[in-house]
Formats: sequence, C-alpha cells, structure tokens
Amino acid sequence: MRKTLFGLVALVSVCWPASGFAQEYKMANVFSGSEVRLYVLSNVNSDCTSGPRPEVRVVTQPANGTARLEEKSMPLNRASSDPNAKCNGKNVDAVVVFYTSNSGYTGLDKLVVETDFNHTGNVRRFEAVVDVR
Repeated sequence: MRKTLFGLVALVSVCWPASGFAQEYKMANVFSGSEVRLYVLSNVNSDCTSGPRPEVRVVTQPANGTARLEEKSMPLNRASSDPNAKCNGKNVDAVVVFYTSNSGYTGLDKLVVETDFNHTGNVRRFEAVVDVR
C-alpha cells in the first residue's frame, strides 16, 4: 500500500504541475457510484463565530464523475496546531465539496476546486485525486 500511495503522489506531482496558487492535495477512496465528502471549507472568527462563507468553484470537473457543492452549517474541525482549534465543535457556515463517480467506473479521477475564503481575490487551490473501486 505504501509503495502504491507514494507512486500515486509522484504521479500527481508530475502529471498536474503546480500553478501560482496556494495548493492543497488530497487523496480519497470511494466505491463506484457512491458519494464521498472531500472538503469542508469555512471561515471562523477569533470569537468562534462564523466568518463569511467562502466563495468556492469547481474549476476542473472530474472526468468520470460529478462534483457537488453544498452550503451548510458544519461543526468546525481544525488541526490542533491551528489557532482556531479552540473553536472545534462549534457550527460554522461552510461550503462542502462532494464527489460521486459514474456508476460502474473504477480507477483514478481528479477534480480541482478554487476557494476565496475572505472574498479578497486571494485564491487557494484544492486538488483531489479519488481512487474509485
């Protein structure tokens, strides 16, 4: 499994080179035809209230499935190193990115999402590679 993951990460780095955006890569696994949640994108203020809901768009649709965006209130779940981790568990306004493969498809699929968290034009890029089984 480790060799496979390393090879896939190397493949992603070679096939999809970096651009001028701040980027985050994610790998996910899903059964064919099933939906998986890839990202929960949100803003939180220092007092643990919701910041503005990020502006999110799918810039590269998956070739063998569909991406879906949903606005909802979600509990914050930040890494312990994040200054806003003290707010974990509090509901904040978020945009959730889901992926569903085409029925019967197996293999790798990819989608790219760009997000402007504070509506300032400072965009972050999220690239997800999904292993559909």
